[in-house]
This record gives sequence, C-alpha cells and structure tokens, in this order.
Amino acid sequence: MLSRFPLPFSDNSFESLFKYYGKRVDALMDTEAGTAVIKVEAFTPQDAYIINRQLLDLSEALVNRLNERARTKGIVEAQRQVDLATQRARNSRISLAQYRNAKSLIDPEKQAVGVLEISNSMIGERAALQAQLDIMQRLTPNNPSIPAMRDRIKAISVQISSQDSRIVGTGSGIASQLGGYENLLVEQEFATESLTSANAALVQARAEAQRQQFYLERVVDPNTPDTPLLPKRFINILIVFAASLCLYFIVWMFAIGILEHAPED
Repeated sequence: MLSRFPLPFSDNSFESLFKYYGKRVDALMDTEAGTAVIKVEAFTPQDAYIINRQLLDLSEALVNRLNERARTKGIVEAQRQVDLATQRARNSRISLAQYRNAKSLIDPEKQAVGVLEISNSMIGERAALQAQLDIMQRLTPNNPSIPAMRDRIKAISVQISSQDSRIVGTGSGIASQLGGYENLLVEQEFATESLTSANAALVQARAEAQRQQFYLERVVDPNTPDTPLLPKRFINILIVFAASLCLYFIVWMFAIGILEHAPED
C-alpha cells in the first residue's frame, strides 16, 4: 500500500515526514504496560497511514542502530584486546624459539639436571676407585694395576670438571643462560594468561551485548482510518454562525445606542 503513496523526498527522516505530510503527532507512553501509542493527525487518511508506517519503520531502524552501536562498541574493544594478547603470545613464543636456537638449548633446567646426574654418577665411580686404590696401595704397593687405576681416576676427574663447567664457571654455561631463558618463559606464561583472559572478556562482552538488546514489537499495525475525526465541520459551522450572530447583535446594539444618544436637528 505504501507504493501507492510514494514519499516525495529522498531522506526518510522525521523532520521531512512531518513537514510534508503531518499536521500533528502525539506519542503517549504507558509506563505500566510498557507500550507507546502514536496518534497522527493528517490531511488525508492515506497520509496518516503513511506517517504511522514510516514512524514505525524509522523507530525500528533507530532501535537497530542503537543495538548495533552498543554491541559493536564493547565487542570491538574486547576483540582489540584479544588481538593484542595474541600478538604478545606470538612474539613471546618466537623470542623463546630464537633464544633456544641461539644458545643450542631446549630446556636449560632439564639439561642442567641431566648434567648433574652424570657428574654425580662419575663422582661416585671416582670415589669407589679411589677407595680401591687406597686399599691396593696399602696392602700391595707393588701391584702393576695401580698406575692404570690412577690414570682412570684422573680421567674421571677431568670428565667431572668438564661436566661441571657445562653448568657453571663459563659465559656459555647453562647457569649463565638460565636467567634469560626463565625471563622469556615467564613472559610466555604471562602472555598466555593474558590471551586467556582476553578471550574470556570477549565472550562476556558478546553475552552482555546480547542481554542488552532493545526490542520494538508492534502490538497493532497502523491502518487507514475509516471515518475522519477532524475537521468537525458541523460543529465548526455552528461555532462560526454563533460567533457571527453575537458579533451582529453587538454591532446592532452599538448602532442603536449611538442613534438614541444622537442630538436632534
């Protein structure tokens, strides 16, 4: 039905709508029922119908824009935080991988534990050989295996020193590289926790935006009036007639008064 009465302007705004079609628009709010009643006075029934339909369409568009703005504002900010946290987590992983490649270390803590275990086993072996050597030197000082045992103990001591130097004592030791590795590891943990929190905030923002949706429900669709309420022609004619009659009597009484008090020639 709207196609029969096209709007003669390009922007479907309230101001243009009222300026062209409308005479008066009343919006009555019922706070108890939560409804709004729109009453439109126009020059023709078709104009009143068009105004009502356009008012509802514009109101629905406004509600949709408000919903979109409220939803987009919170979600966009939450998404931005997720993107920042994702980039931080990615950078931390890249930095940790580069550090491992540069230092030729996978996990300094586990590697240090492995080196210590090897060193401790060799220390135990050296102690056993040393005790055996002491017994042989005391009981059989001329035993031909004593020099070989001494060389073996000496070789084990060299290996123990070598293993200890892998952990401490040099700039390339595991202990000196452990601090940088732990800093990168802590940064990765913080970045992961930040990403988890940002994702949770994004989910919460979407749920909050869904809960804050506004809705406009049409209880009754507008229709074309069957009988015009205005103008009340018969009453207006009576009012004009009564006013004219009163004015006539006032002028007549005024003229009679002037004639009665006029001096006689």
